[in-house]
Amino acid sequence: MVTPHHVAEPDRPAWHASFGARTAVKLIAAFTDALTDPAPAAAGPRDPYGALRQAQFGAHTPPHLVAAFTATLGDP
Repeated sequence: MVTPHHVAEPDRPAWHASFGARTAVKLIAAFTDALTDPAPAAAGPRDPYGALRQAQFGAHTPPHLVAAFTATLGDP
């Protein structure tokens, strides 16, 4: 498991992110690339969670269907 983290500073709270052994390498690479070059791209999304908020599942959606959907998020 890869767990990047940052300790709290006076102007910034502590944070962490965890990636399991089955996390696609390209997803971890994109994260670490952004971590080592923290200047955001000018054309980058303003709300990185926007697309995730528009895909919604009801409370009674079978978990295996939600898992199948979320597994495809990183699949080219």
